[in-house]
Amino acid sequence: MFNKSEESIRNSLLDMVPSNIPKFEGTFIYDVISPLSCELSILYSNLQRVSDKMFLKNLDSVELEERGKEYGITRKLGKKAKGKVRFYGNSTGGKHPVGIAVQTDDEYKGYIYKTVEEFEIDDEIGYTDVSVEAEHIGEKYNVEAKSLSILPIKEKGITSVSNLESISGGSDCESDDALRRRILFKLQNPATSGNITHYKEWALEMTTVGDARVYALGEVKNTEEGNATSDSDLETRGLIIGETTINVGEVLIVVISPDMNPIRSDESIGEIKKHIDNKRPIGVKTIVKSAKEIPVEITGTISLSDGAIMEDAIENFVVKLEEYRKKIAFTKGEISLAMIGAFLVSLPQVMDYEQLRINGSDVNKGIEEYEVPVFTINLHAKNNV
Repeated sequence: MFNKSEESIRNSLLDMVPSNIPKFEGTFIYDVISPLSCELSILYSNLQRVSDKMFLKNLDSVELEERGKEYGITRKLGKKAKGKVRFYGNSTGGKHPVGIAVQTDDEYKGYIYKTVEEFEIDDEIGYTDVSVEAEHIGEKYNVEAKSLSILPIKEKGITSVSNLESISGGSDCESDDALRRRILFKLQNPATSGNITHYKEWALEMTTVGDARVYALGEVKNTEEGNATSDSDLETRGLIIGETTINVGEVLIVVISPDMNPIRSDESIGEIKKHIDNKRPIGVKTIVKSAKEIPVEITGTISLSDGAIMEDAIENFVVKLEEYRKKIAFTKGEISLAMIGAFLVSLPQVMDYEQLRINGSDVNKGIEEYEVPVFTINLHAKNNV
């Protein structure tokens, strides 16, 4: 719109100069107009950038945050993962201070967690359970049970450590794209008086939520006789979403994490429900559930290229499959067998495949908009015995 080159500006200015005045290169008029043309070109370029910033799609970082604040939306900060670990040993170390470090094994790349309370080990039972939190924020710090087993700094009286339950609740800072989507959602979907959009907006305010689906039973129809349906009729005619039946006065909110995975932490689900309950209209019962996890096993046989290693093929396939999973998660559609096959043959390590199956079937697998597939891979190399 505003982009004008130095040359075009100079020519326009020279055209305004009377023809009886010398204005070719090297003349006084030409030399006076040339610097002005250069500065005006820069000015027009800046005007173009200012014009672009009028549109939300062109904003990022601080600019995007400032625009969000105009609508009461702030970037969701990440959270540290929390949980409990069990220290084994004896009381010879006395009372251990806050900040004792524990570390995950090699599978989780050595993430560090620190104790948030003082503790002593009871000699009678030989262990004690202590609360810990991740050293930094991030969803990657959510780890499975028995994955914390290393003491990076040896402590007197502590012989070993382990987490008997998973460490959860960690989340990343909201990305620019996610924040932009929230702002656009608020602008394009007015939330009023506890409508469905309102419930989704409240859910998306939580750091652990990347997207949400909201379901509610619509207006109750009358019977053929013109009388309102009875309570028993309502129970049988409730809206069924997956394994959850929604009756009149209930709202189901299905949530998924920012990286499009199920939210497996009951504590996180409870926090989301509490947040929504603090804002919902009086008299409404909320049900908050995580997106339903759908196990999907990919099986088949692949022909490796000359010199290719099976482990490399699987590693590259997992990357492509994860990108695909994030695109189809929480969306009604199908897991395409052809698409998965295309991913395989696009790998430099793979020449061909056969007997490719999804959960043992050679047809596409349907998924609902409240479901998220979780893939497991069981491929074999044809040229391996």
